Amino acid sequence: MIVMTQKADANNGSLIVQVAGDYINGLDEQKCRDLFGALLEANLPRLEAIAAAKAAENVEALVKATYAKLSAGIDSIELGKLAEPDVQTAINTAIQGVARKGDKANIDLLAELIETRLKRTNSEFMDVCIEEALAIVPKLTPELLCTIASVEFIQHLTLTNALIIEPYYAMVLSSFVSHCEGIT
Repeated sequence: MIVMTQKADANNGSLIVQVAGDYINGLDEQKCRDLFGALLEANLPRLEAIAAAKAAENVEALVKATYAKLSAGIDSIELGKLAEPDVQTAINTAIQGVARKGDKANIDLLAELIETRLKRTNSEFMDVCIEEALAIVPKLTPELLCTIASVEFIQHLTLTNALIIEPYYAMVLSSFVSHCEGIT
């Protein structure tokens, strides 16, 4: 037994905690890995060994990316949300997408969406939008994302002077349209 020798006074409803050893406040990487692994196991059909290993590898990439995002933004995250069924369902949706699509599933974007879903300040509307995004992002290819961005830009273009339009067109062409191979 370790005897604590530090003394402290708590005032105004404060709480003092002394810890011998490591102290982890909230979710550590292993708990994150365990949660994602349990959701993967429970919701995907039994796969052949090679496919199962690849799916687990894909999910591990999501675990690492998500844990990094959660660690960086821990002050704005409400970890209690992890116990909510709708949050677990949203995370499960991302896990299934990554297990199936791997790197093509935009893992960093999914991790960012999961982190944003856990923020304290979200409105219900924002939560619903994030949940829908978690379902669709794994299905979007880079070419499709470029096409969507290009179409959105062009639809809202209100410039009529050709000299002004030219630099914008060049930017859209180089940044988006040139990456839209195979999209007609």
